[in-house]
Amino acid sequence: MTETYKPNDKERIGIFSSCIEDYLLLKEAIEGVDEIFNISIRLILMRKFYAPNDDVEIKKVLRSFMKLKEDSDCVDGAREMLREFDKYKKLPYISFEYYGQRMKGLGSLVDEVLYSTFLHGDVERLIRISRGPEGIYNAAMKIGAKDREKYLLEVYDYIKSNIDLEDCQKIR
Repeated sequence: MTETYKPNDKERIGIFSSCIEDYLLLKEAIEGVDEIFNISIRLILMRKFYAPNDDVEIKKVLRSFMKLKEDSDCVDGAREMLREFDKYKKLPYISFEYYGQRMKGLGSLVDEVLYSTFLHGDVERLIRISRGPEGIYNAAMKIGAKDREKYLLEVYDYIKSNIDLEDCQKIR
């Protein structure tokens, strides 16, 4: 089995900032595309920032930031952002039963769409979304993209204002 390279804290911050810069370029490039496809593409691009197995998951990035800045006043702000992570990952505004599947917030609906059609072709999810009203998925996607992006960019701006990103982007 091949061992996977794990970035150190400084590298993680650098990779995160590079990914955000790419995200912003791609977001600009898809302006003018049909609204729901634009939203879907943005959610797909943001997935890595909310997925626990990704090196640039926001939780990991904030923890790395706190380690690098442990003697600084800015750690409290990072801790507060870390506490808010689950709110934006799950988007838990509502909880309900949907075609036999327990949905724990709008984030569950967003995942239903992303994993059924865009990312993995999950057949069970595809069947569920084909039965449901399109409007509920579109609403979840719009709110999910707006809220997740807002939080993501707040984290990025906070880190950027408190650390030298150029130095962090030098991968060893």
